[in-house]
Amino acid sequence: MERLQKRLKFQELLEELAKPFVKKSDKSSHVYYNPPTGFKLEYPCIVYNDSAPLINYADNARYFNKIHWQLTTMSRDPESADLAPLVEALPYVSYTNSFVSDNIAHRVYDVYF
Repeated sequence: MERLQKRLKFQELLEELAKPFVKKSDKSSHVYYNPPTGFKLEYPCIVYNDSAPLINYADNARYFNKIHWQLTTMSRDPESADLAPLVEALPYVSYTNSFVSDNIAHRVYDVYF
């Protein structure tokens, strides 16, 4: 249950970041958690999924336990001001990769929340 609550908080945070890019006529928040294959995304957007948590131990006990998310920002225009700078400003984030696929610019990050 705790993991679900953290994911929902993370979703709220990402929706707040994406809010300036969402038109009033859009039906989506432009933030997607594990979208199914073939799902129509609205750009620019954030797609994220969970990954292995970061757990550090000391004195035989957990003292640091953060959920690890793999997050991808996507935009039709790689040079435009998009979601990437907002994501990069989050704490515990690291840039891992970027690529273009089907004329959509992707930036991939590891985020601990």
